[in-house]
Amino acid sequence: SYEVKAPKIVLIGSYSRVSFIIDLFSDVFNLSQTTREAMQKAGTDKFADAYGIKWDWENIAPVNTIKSYDGEILFIHDKGDSEVPIDEVTELHQSKPDAKLMITEGLGHRRILRNKEVVAEVLGFIQQEA
Repeated sequence: SYEVKAPKIVLIGSYSRVSFIIDLFSDVFNLSQTTREAMQKAGTDKFADAYGIKWDWENIAPVNTIKSYDGEILFIHDKGDSEVPIDEVTELHQSKPDAKLMITEGLGHRRILRNKEVVAEVLGFIQQEA
């Protein structure tokens, strides 16, 4: 089986399911449902045996992969993120309710990475003894 060995992870502005990214990409490029399905099948076929697990789109969705993660998690998301809606982190947090959650406001999807308070929160979280 494939495991993450890191004692802590931080997810900033993360989506909860891979289908979110596929749908976003498909919408941006106005892909038909047939093309979306072909794209998903191509990914499944390519990576089916690559990681020693039963690989499919739901198996690699963060909402599912974090369920078996034993380390600490910090989710950071902005209320006004226009690229990845806040509902995505809500679903992630419901999947792992003991994870730490930081919600910002007014930083969007990109400025959040340069915000001093966010950087300080990440550093404090990583440096804190488990």
